[in-house]
Amino acid sequence: MMVSAMIGAWLGEFATVEVSKVLLSGVTSKLNPSDLDKAIKTATIEACNQETRLFYSCPPDFIPKFLCNFFKEQGLSELQKPLKDEGRPDLEFLAEVFKKAALADSKMQEIKIDYVHSWMEIFVTTYFQNTNNCIRFQIAKENYCQQLINWFDDVKFAGIAVPGQEVEKSEKLVNIFVLPEVQEDNQNDLNNFNSSIETELFSSNLSQSQQQLLWEQKQRALRNSSGRKLLASQILSQSNCQKFVLLGAPGSGKTTLLSYFVVMIAQKQIEQLNITTTTDYLPLIIPIRDFARHENTSVIEYVKQFVEKNLCVKTLPVGFFEYWLEDGRTFIFFDGLDEIAQENKRYEVVQKIEN
Repeated sequence: MMVSAMIGAWLGEFATVEVSKVLLSGVTSKLNPSDLDKAIKTATIEACNQETRLFYSCPPDFIPKFLCNFFKEQGLSELQKPLKDEGRPDLEFLAEVFKKAALADSKMQEIKIDYVHSWMEIFVTTYFQNTNNCIRFQIAKENYCQQLINWFDDVKFAGIAVPGQEVEKSEKLVNIFVLPEVQEDNQNDLNNFNSSIETELFSSNLSQSQQQLLWEQKQRALRNSSGRKLLASQILSQSNCQKFVLLGAPGSGKTTLLSYFVVMIAQKQIEQLNITTTTDYLPLIIPIRDFARHENTSVIEYVKQFVEKNLCVKTLPVGFFEYWLEDGRTFIFFDGLDEIAQENKRYEVVQKIEN
């Protein structure tokens, strides 16, 4: 436990984004710094967990700096090999230069030299596997995002057929969409709303139409609360907005707004959504009306089935969605809760999403 705590302490300061940028410098690769950063960290954690003896006597505060310098300098050419499609890094070479670098550093001379090779073997194996997986996931992501763009960025117009005139027309959503203004609900009002609506809907004998009317009245009252107004493009960039519910009357543009979000993220135009980070995000959009029909299917299983069947996405590699989800690089949009007419069914879907 003490060793694990020590590793966790210094790994928390293990900032490898700069290392990733150096490794990718001058390299034509499908990977971006976020992917490579994840591959380096995962490989380092795996090596430290399996070979705990290497850094046991070293001052933990200096380990991150030493490793970052080693990856950027002595290990640079070997760690670039998978990025250049030149195969696996040379284990023997890396182990030797690692020993020399450690012995030359006054802060790292307490390193257990006998365990360098075993630590490096685990690191190299994991790093090579991870970079290969990252490249496969990036190739799959390109296809996935292109199909999302094809599906959600094409707006069809329908009208009355006039002889001699073109009937079917379409336009790109991003070319014609006008961002609406939204109003933020006060959190206290929202909590009161949630508790009161649940009490009144589930403990009353109201008919379905009466329940719907009550729901709409509560929403209207909530919209008249004193929350601040902002452009919809600012929703995703709010620091306190890890999850949100978009309320609006039928036909007010909720689905179109979510489609716009998806297209912007898929096109890597997140600056249009006031997101300034360089993180590589994956957008997921789930039509709740269809999702509700798959009672025994998890959210991730449903998404995989939906995109491969409806979006004509090529078969995705195993673990594709989990790869983006596990470190928070995903925007998940559930669309159309109000399209589920049955109240008990709607409640079941909400519980499934929360779980």
